[in-house]
Amino acid sequence: MTWFNILFCVVFAIFFLKSLISWIAGDIDVDIDFDGDTDIDVSGMLSFKGILHFLMGFSSVLTAVGYENTHSFFVPYTFSLGTYVLAICFGLFIMIGLFYLYQIMLKLNHYSSDNINLNNMNGKIYLVEENGQYQVLVNTPNGTVKKTAYSDGENHKIGDEIIVKWDKENNKYIFN
Repeated sequence: MTWFNILFCVVFAIFFLKSLISWIAGDIDVDIDFDGDTDIDVSGMLSFKGILHFLMGFSSVLTAVGYENTHSFFVPYTFSLGTYVLAICFGLFIMIGLFYLYQIMLKLNHYSSDNINLNNMNGKIYLVEENGQYQVLVNTPNGTVKKTAYSDGENHKIGDEIIVKWDKENNKYIFN
């Protein structure tokens, strides 16, 4: 195999394994520290994910042009300067496009969970903290939302079903 076909196979194998691991591990993501600000920063684009996307676009163009001209993945092919420029531009397009797509998805995720009225909705306790503070999963028409709620009553345990109320006086969610 030629070097660009090997690069193509390795990059897509890494992408497949990364996707598989993220699907198995669920919501675990160690390379994003999101605080609600979605301004563009170069370090986010040059992350492992960004470089992987660039190499996917770059190697795809080289593999497609090489195969179109030789009809084989095993015959070496010498590319023109224009092909390399096209491959670099396509790789940058894929990297920047997916970066913006991830930013938009994070923005949508952030806004959708903060603007929902959870008053009188059903939920379930998934984490018990101190001083009557609980982390709860509240079922909404748009999906499940994680929130902090407080209880002055009896001690509750993980898995208890609750109804969340909004305490206007203290500006927090409560349940009994």
